[in-house]
Amino acid sequence: MKYYDIMDKEEKGIFTSFTDKSEAEEWLSKQDDRLLESSIRYGMHIVEVERVTISERYEICKTIKPNIDECEIGNKYLEE
Repeated sequence: MKYYDIMDKEEKGIFTSFTDKSEAEEWLSKQDDRLLESSIRYGMHIVEVERVTISERYEICKTIKPNIDECEIGNKYLEE
């Protein structure tokens, strides 16, 4: 699933994250209006990233190991 993270200039920290690009752009423009100095200082910008959601991880586990117990998926595989 695609996420749009608002990150600092070195892309080491995430301020917030959105699943909709227009929401990320709107949030960033509001920050620029209110906190122009800090948003420039931190170099806030949008980075598009792909992440696997918990439900997608569950489906992958069930596909790879169809006979696995659901508790084992939660305890072991979703955390990896």
